[in-house]
Amino acid sequence: MKSYKQGLVSFLKTHTYQEAEIRGHRFRYLFCGHGSTVLALFVGGLGRQELWYPYIDRLEKDYRILTFSYPDTCRTNRELLQAIHELMEDLDISSCVVVGSSFGGYLAQQFVRNWPEMTKALILFSTAAFSSATLARLRERYPRSKRDMIMALLHLVPYPVMKPVRIRLLKRSFSHVTEEERIYMDGLLQEIYRDYTAREDIHLTGLFFDLLFQKPARTSDYLFLGHRILLRLPADDTTFSSEMQADLVRLMPGAVLDLSVRGGHMATMMNPAEYTDAICQFLEETGLGPDSE
Repeated sequence: MKSYKQGLVSFLKTHTYQEAEIRGHRFRYLFCGHGSTVLALFVGGLGRQELWYPYIDRLEKDYRILTFSYPDTCRTNRELLQAIHELMEDLDISSCVVVGSSFGGYLAQQFVRNWPEMTKALILFSTAAFSSATLARLRERYPRSKRDMIMALLHLVPYPVMKPVRIRLLKRSFSHVTEEERIYMDGLLQEIYRDYTAREDIHLTGLFFDLLFQKPARTSDYLFLGHRILLRLPADDTTFSSEMQADLVRLMPGAVLDLSVRGGHMATMMNPAEYTDAICQFLEETGLGPDSE
């Protein structure tokens, strides 16, 4: 298995990120690939769009791919989603398949609810329902006192001290991994956190806490998609409980389900080949594959 860093270095030799200013927010984004169907990739809570590069490598021959940073001037989910929508408009994207992982899955659910006319299909990995029940569980997990403590630590503790703590916490989410996968993920986290800043961490943690108080979604928000929803949820995900996953399945009763995945919460990043194969199969079965264009 090629290391994450080796693959990224090779990827960046042929792919150039661009920048755009939307409502005063500076986006760093990548829009590449071939085909008429656009896949919009919403990255998880680390916020680094580079995490999607193995997916782009495998999908761009058949699909147009959009992925982007979350500008740190967007303080709320609502502000961020509005800016993402306007970025898509500026790029003349009228419709897309929305793909979200972890925190990106929450953003994806909100995007689809706000702009159903732009959504061809929805694909969610390693996430949970944007529902009243799950948001209530998350508010119980992160009461005001705990949220304040986490934000205070991020502001006050020197970030070189915080980085190894954050990495250790993420490593706990690995499950059923081979030695080769563990080495790959160790390298991935070291590379992502190499130049990660306290400002980034504070911003993304704040966005996560903000979503806990957004208006929850309802089943009716997603009925228009029918079976054009794929939920791929690791059975051994310790970040989002089985109850939260079951709540997502109830929220989207027409979804195609894959609940047999292993690897823990970060399986999405650990096994990109397996996940991109699942994306391609799902899109072909729903009439959105390259052969249907």
